[in-house]
Amino acid sequence: SLIGSSLYTNLGTTDKQVFAMKLQGNYNYTIDNNTVTNISGTSSKAVEVMPGYATITNNNFTRELWLSGNYNIVKNNNITTTDDIYAINLTGSNSNVTDNYLEATAYTGNDAVNYTDKTNLIINY
Repeated sequence: SLIGSSLYTNLGTTDKQVFAMKLQGNYNYTIDNNTVTNISGTSSKAVEVMPGYATITNNNFTRELWLSGNYNIVKNNNITTTDDIYAINLTGSNSNVTDNYLEATAYTGNDAVNYTDKTNLIINY
């Protein structure tokens, strides 16, 4: 089972960087039916996947997702954050981010997904 982690950004800060799930192996992860709330810290994330890829479905998150692998599937999630500019940061390619409710401090819906690679399919509300 996964256990949340807490990392300090430097030795003198009280602003912790917290991850509910920080997955760093080159694997295919399945993250389904979870609720992650009350994560503080300016650089914290609900889920970070690098360099692997993930299928993330049917979850409720109140912090952003950071996905740096390719071929991710993010579907039927509720991601609302009042601490992050985007709900999802996607740096890989060939990913499908569809049918999610996305709301961040600056953007909602498709605009709440930060990505540049045009092979990614982004259709949300």
